[in-house]
Amino acid sequence: MSKQGKEWRLPTRCCVLCDRTLEEVGGGKRIVWSGTIGVGLSDRPRGGGNPEFPEKSAPLDDGSGCYVLVKGRRELWTDDNIERARQAYLSGQQPWICQRCAGRVCRECGAPINYPVGADILHNSGCSTHAPVFGFDPGCTNRNCRKFRKWKL
Repeated sequence: MSKQGKEWRLPTRCCVLCDRTLEEVGGGKRIVWSGTIGVGLSDRPRGGGNPEFPEKSAPLDDGSGCYVLVKGRRELWTDDNIERARQAYLSGQQPWICQRCAGRVCRECGAPINYPVGADILHNSGCSTHAPVFGFDPGCTNRNCRKFRKWKL
């Protein structure tokens, strides 16, 4: 593993916070980092930052010198959730956060939005892309919602 853990890792089966699959949460994308929530690796311990969405790190303890880095509201990142992320990294996988846990949902119905603006998205292959912030309504994935918009990212 590289110091920063930059190699591609396949996603874990379930969200690191709610332990549900994408299908169980109603679809959407896998989020690994955004302005308010995230999970990743760091080559040094980090902490603090935004008091509402602080960063916290824990040693990976695999001899690499890497740290599991999490960001978000304190109540989300319990010791169990941080340990789940650590175990995912130790098994060679990338933990992720569903759009429901990340708050990237429709304001009307609560289903995942089509385009989780401002987030790094983890794909099935293990690569990630950034969804930049654009000035448009991304629409909802729920066919029964008035904000539904069929759209592929």
